[in-house]
Amino acid sequence: LENCAAWEVENQADWITIEKITIGTNPGLRVSVEDNSAEQLRTATVYVTGSEARAALTVTQLGFAPALVVEPKSLSFESAGGEATVKVTTNLDNYNATCSADWITLTKDANGVQVVAAANPATEERKATIEITTNYSLSATIQITQTAGEPTPPEEGDITLDFVIDVTVSDIDINGTIVVDENDREPAEEPDEDDDKPITPPVNPDPDQPSDLGAPTIVWEGHDLNEWFELTDSSIKVALNIAAPNKIKTLVVDIISDAAAFQQDQLQGVGLDTHLDLSNPGELREAIEGLGFPAGENVVGKTELVFDITDFMPLMVVAEDKKVEFQLTLTDEFGHTVVTSLKLNVNLEGGGDLGAPTIVWEGHDLNEWFELTDSSIKVALNITAPNKIKTLVVDIVSDAAAFQQDQLQGVGLDTHLDLSNPGELRDAIEGLGFPVGENVVGKTELVFDITDFMPLMVVAEDKKVEFRLTLTDEFGHTVVEGLKLNVNLN
Repeated sequence: LENCAAWEVENQADWITIEKITIGTNPGLRVSVEDNSAEQLRTATVYVTGSEARAALTVTQLGFAPALVVEPKSLSFESAGGEATVKVTTNLDNYNATCSADWITLTKDANGVQVVAAANPATEERKATIEITTNYSLSATIQITQTAGEPTPPEEGDITLDFVIDVTVSDIDINGTIVVDENDREPAEEPDEDDDKPITPPVNPDPDQPSDLGAPTIVWEGHDLNEWFELTDSSIKVALNIAAPNKIKTLVVDIISDAAAFQQDQLQGVGLDTHLDLSNPGELREAIEGLGFPAGENVVGKTELVFDITDFMPLMVVAEDKKVEFQLTLTDEFGHTVVTSLKLNVNLEGGGDLGAPTIVWEGHDLNEWFELTDSSIKVALNITAPNKIKTLVVDIVSDAAAFQQDQLQGVGLDTHLDLSNPGELRDAIEGLGFPVGENVVGKTELVFDITDFMPLMVVAEDKKVEFRLTLTDEFGHTVVEGLKLNVNLN
């Protein structure tokens, strides 16, 4: 960290630990993460706030399923060439990096793939693609762009001019000299009246003035964005490829729909609005990035970008038989503006449903009461929601009045805990190790671990305590399961 006299760290992910350290003479951070027992990778954003600036650090941790993550997704080189590093994160034993362009050299090392681009001798921009492949059908591509080279000036030296003079034998004297009779001279042309005017030299273009490299484009490969697309599967891959040779200045997405429930419930449910300024996201940044959309410095100044809304597709379920349009307005640094829309006619007809959520306590039957005789026992419920969690509520029900009044209120809790929208109870809920907010909403797997809560059960001796979980996913499925404890700690 540089230029940070006073700074603070904001970390809302319970699986990340941040420690302030000193690196040389500068302050720094040590980031530690817990084991990820889930199948899929997980991502969180840590914010560092100084007196005059705020920076974001994205932390990504792989799960136990085969995974491949590359960063960045695109590289740009000047015409003189250069070097860059593509960071490759994977839990696989090996991967391959290839590029068919002869002006690109790749070298694998501990940091990822080192990319070297040779100088561009041509006067046109050139492009190439790096492919990262694995043995598990996982792959990734990195797009490379290199600016045009300068024209080669002619070399200094003698210049030979070929010309022909028409003469007759009589025009040559005995010494071989060409003689021109005065009478043979052509009369001189009358001077043009404009000849006395001063000659204005041609105006050379300002070398510091940037050249227009072309208008931006937005395409969905294999599809016509002028037509409405029939969305019959919410798991479909939808990614728009954006090219802006003059670099992106602003990128705004307006979500337009005739489905009121989609706009009011689904968008607001994930903290979004119908107007998303990806170039200047403001307070919506965390929600925007939570759905995998690029924002801020990951948009502004880029020449290539992928706007992938695949993770957004399950939210379309409430827009059944309705239309949803994503209108993208892009302006580049040269002043070009392009407006392109992704038009979706939602007709899922039950398609895209990945299955109802489940809540299990491994090795135990949640339909039966469990005899709690040891307050140090490990109690962790495994939650899966293939269609992603929309809401998760925990109601604590007990016939022990002292437990409800003294123990819960003593740690700042209530009998009704909305983990998806915790409000003012967030700190108290997180204090017991429960996931909340963005660590719940949109997740497909979750561990609800109440082990740290067990010592509070002592006042519920000979009483019953039930943790009743109500989960609704983004497809509308709702499941209710209760962890039933018969407290007998004697």
